[in-house]
Amino acid sequence: MARVKLSAVLALVLFGGALLAAPPVITINNNATQLATRLAGSGTGIYNINSATYIGDATGAGYVNAGEFGSIGTNQIRLLGNGIVLTSGNLNSFGSDNNAGNVNEPGDATFRAYLNGIYGGTSASNDAVVLEFKFWTTEGYTSIDGELLYMSEEYPQYPNYIDGAGVFVDGVAGHNAAIYKRADRTWHPLTTTFLDLFLDNNPNVCDIPFRGVTKRYRFNGILTKDAYGDAHTLEHTIRIVVHDTIDNILDSAVFLTTLKAGYATQWGLIPPSVVTNNGLTLDRGATETITNGLLKAEGDIPGALQFTVVALPAQGTLYLDGTALEVNDTFTQEDIDNGLITYTHNNSTNYTDEFQFRIYDGEEDFVDTFLITVNALPVNDAPVVSVPSTGNSVSPPNVALRPICATPRRSATGPTTIVPSTYCMTTPISVAPYRGSATLPTPATDRTPPVRPIWWHRTRSNAAHRPAPVILPKIATVRSRPVPPIPPTHRTPPNAVPPFRAAAT
Repeated sequence: MARVKLSAVLALVLFGGALLAAPPVITINNNATQLATRLAGSGTGIYNINSATYIGDATGAGYVNAGEFGSIGTNQIRLLGNGIVLTSGNLNSFGSDNNAGNVNEPGDATFRAYLNGIYGGTSASNDAVVLEFKFWTTEGYTSIDGELLYMSEEYPQYPNYIDGAGVFVDGVAGHNAAIYKRADRTWHPLTTTFLDLFLDNNPNVCDIPFRGVTKRYRFNGILTKDAYGDAHTLEHTIRIVVHDTIDNILDSAVFLTTLKAGYATQWGLIPPSVVTNNGLTLDRGATETITNGLLKAEGDIPGALQFTVVALPAQGTLYLDGTALEVNDTFTQEDIDNGLITYTHNNSTNYTDEFQFRIYDGEEDFVDTFLITVNALPVNDAPVVSVPSTGNSVSPPNVALRPICATPRRSATGPTTIVPSTYCMTTPISVAPYRGSATLPTPATDRTPPVRPIWWHRTRSNAAHRPAPVILPKIATVRSRPVPPIPPTHRTPPNAVPPFRAAAT
């Protein structure tokens, strides 16, 4: 596999007083499985990559490592992760604006039909390079997200040639993740049609040999879902293509990195790139800081990106330096970097939450969602024991009614009810009413077992007299037989047991 250094001029770039890494190095490789695995490796929420195919010239694809190209004006051009590159030309003549890039390969009919359907005409597709593979995602994800950097030699002289690239997820029509929003708020494919997509590059300043270069974009491709709204139960497909239109010269290329499963709800290219959106996990009722390891965006001016709260969390509160945030309040990436953004769960039994934000870099904005997962840890609430409001509440000697996994609570107007709880009591109820009942209703079977035991026994010195546990049905009542008053002259001897019976109804 040949290695192609994008430039021999700059090994290190000094920008803004900081020494940046060397520019990326390309390693030519057209092995479809290796390219797919390079793009979506382990720990990305994507697994079981299979059925990978590559179509195009042997020199039209390769690996690319993370690194800095330099800057175009105030725009830093860099790749944040290792990835791949696809080009309609020859990587050995990468960025050449002459016939050296002409590889005389066929076009891609699917991409041609897609573009002609948008712009009209019957323009030919040439020198197409296509990488396609199938994959599965783990549970909970809604999209696959990645980063790309597109460039073309057609800029700025030949916009009508409509060279372009596409990233199609689960189909073609309406499934292109490589679409961008212009200033007039219209969406368009990633092509040379509109010059405002590109930054005007001087290859002698920015270490990349193309005149037209885009910003680094984050792309979102929404996954197809089953009838229950889940994407992880289906196998998905991604198809990445780049081609020339009409001619075979003045090539285009696309870098793609950091492909992973995500939570996006809208298709398209996103500037600036949200490089990290991992969500937050915390305990019930806890407070945690949203760090830049959980949420991070990068734009033209690092740290100055502004987040606007679009929708508040429903099960907790979002804070900026201790002050609760409301809808339309703002915070910055610098606030996140400094540990000033926190979330406090409201101690409810709702174990998922989220908030939505809009991020703006002075030129473009978009809305994204930050997910919050709450651990269902037990909270040891103190049991509440109350005495019936009527009747003789004197306990029969040596009788104990012991509830299992229940909390005794008294209703406002009725008898004391043993209310099912998530947690088991270790202290028995030692008072059994002479007049009244103790009821143990069973909750729905999707939360707790359908039958709960109630233990009762008369405490004696001889354990052999202890009855076996009584398993009661869904609604069970323990009743005590009314006992007439005992005359003063006929008091019960200390070791005697008054009449008492347990009956299930």
